[in-house]
Amino acid sequence: IKNSSGTGTTQSKPKKPGNPLTPETVDYLKAWMMSPEHISHPYPNEEEKAKILADTGINSKQLTTWFSNNRKRFWKPKMDEEGRTYTTLGNTLTPQVVSFLKAWMMHPSHVEHPYPTDDEKSAIMRATGIDKKQLTTWFSNNRKRFWKPTIDTLRKEHGIPDTSPIPPEILSQVTIGGAQHPTPIPVPENPGGGQPASATGIAGEVAPELNDIEVSEDILEEAVD
Repeated sequence: IKNSSGTGTTQSKPKKPGNPLTPETVDYLKAWMMSPEHISHPYPNEEEKAKILADTGINSKQLTTWFSNNRKRFWKPKMDEEGRTYTTLGNTLTPQVVSFLKAWMMHPSHVEHPYPTDDEKSAIMRATGIDKKQLTTWFSNNRKRFWKPTIDTLRKEHGIPDTSPIPPEILSQVTIGGAQHPTPIPVPENPGGGQPASATGIAGEVAPELNDIEVSEDILEEAVD
């Protein structure tokens, strides 16, 4: 390489090797990536990045590089090995997932208050492969777009007052994903006092194919206009 005067050459400075991450940091990052909340969409947002940086002491470039490399080297092979399908940066839910979520929402044990608890959220995420943000967004939007119009129609058609629960035999008339919604357990006499339906139970009844679920590359179309 010629020097600035053009009369000679100067040697290129060797690149300094990057600082390797400690085994503890790698374990932390892999655990984050494979956690139920993130496994289907391992792309930390800005708030999550800030927490990871604070917890590990690495810098932003190291974090970005590690996730970019390990989505290919670690996460994708793991998902393939487990026979799971996955999403990258997409935003559509598959019909199976949508049917599952609608069935959960309209189930007799949830229909009067379609707000999953933290434990129920975890179970739904495990059953469907979606993450917490996807779940929260879908429920927020579909309480307005699906649940309320459906409930209002059922009450109007069957003359059910707002203060009364909707009987299971009427809920069973709701069509979800081309099939009538199953109602395996009755509405408890004391609303809120009965045993809620499990996510796995609903999955088995509504969408048994969720065991081989395919989450496409557009994961929030149902949630975003």
